[in-house]
Amino acid sequence: MACGGESKDSDNAGATGGSGGLGRGGTGTGKGGTGGSAAAAGKAGAGAGGSEPRGGTGNGGTAGNGEGARAGVGTGGMPPNGGRGGSAPMGGTAGRAGSAGRGGNAGAGTGGLDAGGEGGMTGAACTTDDCLCVGQTCELDCAAAGVLDACNFTCEGDATCDLACPKGVCTGTCEESSCVLDCNGGCELECQDASCDVQCETGGCNANCQAGSNCTTACPTGGCHTDCQGEGGTCTVNDCPGGCYMGCGPGTTCELPTCSGGCIMECLGASCSIDSCQAGCSLACSAGSTCHIDECTDGSCHVGWLQTDDPTPSTLVIGDCAGGGCNVECRAGDTCTIESCAGGDCTITCTEGATCNCSATGCMVVAPTL
Repeated sequence: MACGGESKDSDNAGATGGSGGLGRGGTGTGKGGTGGSAAAAGKAGAGAGGSEPRGGTGNGGTAGNGEGARAGVGTGGMPPNGGRGGSAPMGGTAGRAGSAGRGGNAGAGTGGLDAGGEGGMTGAACTTDDCLCVGQTCELDCAAAGVLDACNFTCEGDATCDLACPKGVCTGTCEESSCVLDCNGGCELECQDASCDVQCETGGCNANCQAGSNCTTACPTGGCHTDCQGEGGTCTVNDCPGGCYMGCGPGTTCELPTCSGGCIMECLGASCSIDSCQAGCSLACSAGSTCHIDECTDGSCHVGWLQTDDPTPSTLVIGDCAGGGCNVECRAGDTCTIESCAGGDCTITCTEGATCNCSATGCMVVAPTL
């Protein structure tokens, strides 16, 4: 420890405390200098904490020994994952820890410089093809200036990814991982044996779900497209006001809970459903599938079958066609039903060998047109 010399002005400062070295969890402790012995004491030294990447602890400098000496101010470590506040055992002011969360702010004295306080998730801006996460928990924000340099995300190796695309039109791959993509609009995410959740704020997003992935797309402004493939795969498009499309491969289960109108689903899977359609929805059903539109409030919904040589029977149902004008096309061997048609003018086009069940009122069984 250095001692300050005597001075009439008493403005000699104490020596600066030492700094902690680099290392895993290293601790730097600054020791304050001794104040001058004149009327006003010298200033205390300032201790600096270790700058180790994983969160060294900085201790406050010791106060000077002269009269009125000020305590040293400890500076904590500066880790990318959020340091702890520096302690001041002899009057030094401890810095507060950095805030947790995406891109946490640095604390006063000791803050996380990159990812916030202890326990905060890594939040990083990325551009173009630099948005990569392998086997970790990542928050990746696309820092593209516009759609022309939109990002391409890659998450793989059992990663957990929280992805943001504020300018829209990003692309990405999620393989054997769990991914949430918040997109302004027009994004495309490919999922391979993964769990994918796409929040598509202004519509037009595509989800390509392969190898039995579990995919959910929220599409509040419409026009989203989901392709669902692979045994055991489940796909859902939520909150679609219109114009959404779902293509569902063998062994998959697809659901479109709500559609204001004009949604289309093509089903080769085990089960496909449109829970509630305002008007004009269409569901095409393959051999061996169960396909149903539960509710068609304003009418004109249609359930038919995809062209196939497979004779395996299918089940086609329209539950409540309140608006009327609904139709089911029924091929030989299939079982087809319209349960209710309050608006009238509903029909089941019934091929010979099919089982056709029309509601008691407002519905009629008709022969195919040759």
